[in-house]
Amino acid sequence: RATELKYSTDEIALEASNILLKKNDFKKLTDQFSDVTLGSTAANAELKTNIAVAFAAQNQPEKSRDAISKAIELQPDSLPALLTQARLKAEQKDFDGAIAVLDAVLSKNPQKFVALRLKADVQLKGKNDTAAAIATYKQALAVQTDSAELHATLISLYLSQENTKAASDQYVAMKQVLPEHALTRFFEAQLAFANQDYPRAREISRAMLLTHPDNPATLHLAGATEFQLGALAQAETYLTQAVQLQPQFVGARRLLAQTYLQSDRPARAVVVLQPLLDRPGVDVDTLLLAGRAYLLVDDTKAADAAFKRAGTMRPKDNKVRTELAMAQLVQGKTDIAFSELQTIAAGDTGVSADMATISGRMKRGEFEPALRAIAELEKKLPKDPLPADLRGRLYLLRGDLLTSRQNFEQAVALNPRYTPAIIKLGALDLIEKKPDAADTRIRNLLKLDPKNVQGWLALADLKRRSGGTEDEVAKLITEAITASPMDPEPRVALIDHYFVNSDVKNALSAAQNAVAAIPLSAELLDKLGRSQMANFDLNQASTTFTKITSQEPESPIGYQGLAEIAIAKRDLPAASKYVNRAIELGPKSLAAQQTGILVAMAQRKPRDALSLANTIQTQHGDDSLGFILEGEIEADQMRWDQAAAAFRRALKKSNPGRAPMRLHAVLLSAKKSPEATKFAEQWASEHPRDALFAAYLAQTATSRGDLMQAEQQYLRILQWQPQNAIALNNLAWLLIKQNRNGAVAYAERALKSAPDQVGMMDTLAMAYSNENQHAKAIELQKKVLGLSPEEPTFHLTMAKIYLRAGEKPLAKAALDDLSQQKKPFPGREEVPQLYKTLNGGS
Repeated sequence: RATELKYSTDEIALEASNILLKKNDFKKLTDQFSDVTLGSTAANAELKTNIAVAFAAQNQPEKSRDAISKAIELQPDSLPALLTQARLKAEQKDFDGAIAVLDAVLSKNPQKFVALRLKADVQLKGKNDTAAAIATYKQALAVQTDSAELHATLISLYLSQENTKAASDQYVAMKQVLPEHALTRFFEAQLAFANQDYPRAREISRAMLLTHPDNPATLHLAGATEFQLGALAQAETYLTQAVQLQPQFVGARRLLAQTYLQSDRPARAVVVLQPLLDRPGVDVDTLLLAGRAYLLVDDTKAADAAFKRAGTMRPKDNKVRTELAMAQLVQGKTDIAFSELQTIAAGDTGVSADMATISGRMKRGEFEPALRAIAELEKKLPKDPLPADLRGRLYLLRGDLLTSRQNFEQAVALNPRYTPAIIKLGALDLIEKKPDAADTRIRNLLKLDPKNVQGWLALADLKRRSGGTEDEVAKLITEAITASPMDPEPRVALIDHYFVNSDVKNALSAAQNAVAAIPLSAELLDKLGRSQMANFDLNQASTTFTKITSQEPESPIGYQGLAEIAIAKRDLPAASKYVNRAIELGPKSLAAQQTGILVAMAQRKPRDALSLANTIQTQHGDDSLGFILEGEIEADQMRWDQAAAAFRRALKKSNPGRAPMRLHAVLLSAKKSPEATKFAEQWASEHPRDALFAAYLAQTATSRGDLMQAEQQYLRILQWQPQNAIALNNLAWLLIKQNRNGAVAYAERALKSAPDQVGMMDTLAMAYSNENQHAKAIELQKKVLGLSPEEPTFHLTMAKIYLRAGEKPLAKAALDDLSQQKKPFPGREEVPQLYKTLNGGS
């Protein structure tokens, strides 16, 4: 049409070549125009420049050089031709030649922005001269102060040099000219991250993702922030999206692999790193990470190969040497590894080798070597609270509370805002029965740092431990949410708080609010699904867990939830399918493995269940759980000897858990009462403070009607746990059952230890009635019914109290209501007898 309308041939040809260049249709451009000569010199020069670019894109450097030479010959001062010539020289690695061309341009026009920017790019990427590049970028920025890309480049360069002051200054300059630009917000988050203000980085990055959800750089920054804050599931979500959007994003892949390693999924880390390992220019950090992942999947050959490649590339790098030493620790070469770490630490101003040594020694319970390593760390960090904090933790593990306290106090003296030590000191205050001191200590921290989430959560925990009500604790957790609205941790804490108090309606409401605020958090979606299950809304829960599987297809969380829903619906085939997928994605997920055992037993596949229990034993050899599960599986099949053997193996672990109780029960089931009695006496003698076992013996005695024996066991517990609310409450109940005095004193102590617990209020009301304090009993039981109006057993207690008080009409009304109950409830068989008593019967 342009030709038909008699436009200039030169204009038409140039416009056509420009369009083909922008469409990347390089071959068509060269085929159509390489032999064309236009009427004007300027038009010819521009066309030859386009042809030069097109030939370069087709990897034909000679034709490209020829075309650009002709363009410059036609018009020696053509800026597009000269810039193209410089770019072509740079692409052919003639960096000095490229800079010479650009300097010639700038000698005539020193303010030429495009030339300055290209020169800086060549200095940085070609000559690797960062200082010269920064100087040239600054010249370019002086010409065009509102260039967001140049501000961003300079900030990134300063951050790569760990020069946060220069980066912050550049950010301030950027914000002055581009206050609303997306890159300005991005670098505000990146600087917060660089300054370790992770809550602020999280807040900004999440807000950015609401408007730009598919930006790989923002997703990477958000993932890195969540990783630092320990929110691994959320980090995985963001980083997976970043890698999907930009598969060659090395930083995102590497951090995603680290996230998998942290969450005990090394096989996934290997898969994520594999595309990087196959590239010729793989970097040392990626190789080190891959070596660690290979070690954890027991592929020592591949691990050694990765570490060897890293060592060859940087043989004197202390980071590489430290990683190699840590690999030797994993392989059991402890003497060689610790010797190498000690050598590295002695000659290095960094602390990575020191921290690796301290961690390794502490894991092995090597107290004195760990202390020596901390002393060496302290020489490097004389004004840092970390060494004192580590020493405090070490003495705490040894049970030396006084020395532990002294070290934590030293850490706080060095930094009054050092939260880990302050929280540990608060815990020690509680151990010493000084809750007010703990409260003051944490509130002083919050005065200094009102947005300290850990401080608010510690205060909430303190309130819970010291008898605070459900609402009081919830209010403090809500303060933590207000301090950092985009942080999932306090929201999870609020949901869990309601669950612990069996307040499933408020748990659901808190979960819904959490997901509305942070919709991409798999952890919060999991909490929402579980809250929906607790409220018997299985369909909604299924939708929620399905959303997790869609959002995070490589995470076991969603499939685990779907498996539990299938169990609730008694759909065992579906449960088996989902739990197998969960185990496949999370081979070390205890939740998935235990669900797998449950499903296998329901399907009458004890061999499959035992296989999973054996896997847990292998993966967690120092833990009793795998052996306890094996014992339960054998007991379910009434293979008493095999069950007893498994429970005895569990007893040898440092945390035997419920193994003593289960072994005793199995011996009774096997008709080995003398052996059971002997074991109970021996265990109680060797573990006098095992309250769990004493409570079990008390319950066993109660069930067989031996109330005096049960009473003795609860008294044993109270000798070393005088405020144990359950023991106090149950002891009061035993005295009531035996119609003996003293129940009120125990029940009042129980309620003081666990305020507003309706079950304990019910016991105290019955104790008042038993000791003829009828007015108190009636008043308290009315309060119980006000708090739990739907619980039949509390109405039964009220009927008994009315009967003892002589309030027969009220007793009859209560019994009439109970007789209308259709569902069974504990004590229902007592109702007919109470009617007889009401009517004067025996």
